[in-house]
Amino acid sequence: MTRPLDLKTAQWPALLILWQEDGLTQTELATRCSIEHYTTTRILNTLETQGLITRKPQPTSRRAYLIYLIDLGASLKTMTCLWRLHCLAGVKTNGRCSN
Repeated sequence: MTRPLDLKTAQWPALLILWQEDGLTQTELATRCSIEHYTTTRILNTLETQGLITRKPQPTSRRAYLIYLIDLGASLKTMTCLWRLHCLAGVKTNGRCSN
């Protein structure tokens, strides 16, 4: 049985950035998300526990890790896009519902 994801609002920016460019360092991700480094650590710990990302050592640094989406994290992008299309199916371009 598949367990539901418990994604928080603070975790979405990291996912959105990683969907655009995988393999960033934690520092690069924190900068692009405009959040503090320690906050990024907590977010990444949670995403890793949920099976959405993995961290691999950066070849040129003993301290840095590169952040990569794994299968579930990457497939979440497709599910999110489909959900958004479903939600917007009845909305006209002027923002009013077509029902």
